[in-house]
Amino acid sequence: NKPVKLIKKLDQPPPKPISKLQPEQKSRTPSKPIDPQRPKDIEKQQERELKPDLRDKNPPEFLPSIKQIPDDQIKNFKFQQQKEKIEPKEQYQPIFQAAPADFPAELLQFYQLIQHEILTEHPQGGFNQVVGLQRPKQVLKESIMLPQKYPELFTGILKPWKGCLMFSAPGNGKSFLARQLAAECRCVFFNISASSLLSKYYGESEKLVRCLFLMARQYQQAVIFIDEIDSLMTQRSESSEHEASRRIKTQLLVEIDGISTQQQNIFVLAATNLPWLIDAAMLRRLEKRIYFNSPTKCERQEIILLNLGDKISEELAQKLAEKTENWSASDVVALCKEAAMRR
Repeated sequence: NKPVKLIKKLDQPPPKPISKLQPEQKSRTPSKPIDPQRPKDIEKQQERELKPDLRDKNPPEFLPSIKQIPDDQIKNFKFQQQKEKIEPKEQYQPIFQAAPADFPAELLQFYQLIQHEILTEHPQGGFNQVVGLQRPKQVLKESIMLPQKYPELFTGILKPWKGCLMFSAPGNGKSFLARQLAAECRCVFFNISASSLLSKYYGESEKLVRCLFLMARQYQQAVIFIDEIDSLMTQRSESSEHEASRRIKTQLLVEIDGISTQQQNIFVLAATNLPWLIDAAMLRRLEKRIYFNSPTKCERQEIILLNLGDKISEELAQKLAEKTENWSASDVVALCKEAAMRR
């Protein structure tokens, strides 16, 4: 047997003990180059080098982990969160009904078009958001809201009006009050304009008018608001008027006349800035007429305080109300917006 030669490797270093192994150091993102001409960069670099690295250590005391929080505090914290939750106010959203089986077949193509004109998102607040206009608000309550609550009282000579015309100078709150009415009376509100009922195809405008009133009859309570009615119902004349325009006026008059003769909870509300241009037959069907006055001094001051809030004092709001005599409500709101943007 040959003898075994033992060779000692002196070139390799001895292995490190397992207990003294160091964890792998995390790589740091390279810092931005230092500009020697800027002393602030040198100071920031020195602070960064002297600052201890806290990434590998435990989080500080003001950010405790979930395990460090007692169970009693966690339960109380969850209870406080549930208690502080504010439930949103319920908004009335009309339930869209499908076309009934006896709905005319020639009007089915217009059913969805008119359904898009139903106001689904009602503003919050109702009449409380309207400054002044006490007389118009009272008339609308007597015409729509009270007959809806107490139908047994409004019979015979006390039968409620079926139509109302709001007229005034531009910017005095006719359309705004109509939108707040939708939130106040919680009924189906058709927001109709001239573009909703006019069509370029011959005969379709009359079908749109007929479809509108047939859809309104499906609901228990419906309000049809026609804004700028003077663009639809100007005075009829034999010489200069087109046949298509005359036909849509006739269809509107027939449908509104049918509301007053039948026991239906449909109310037609119209607004205009030019009441003297409306046809006499339409004025007769809109039984109640309301004039919107310009806001008084106190109402103008209330509008200014409502829009600007804490940004303006009561004395300055009173001075502005005195200098804005005969201004409309929209003019006062525009003034408040201009003042808020320049502040």
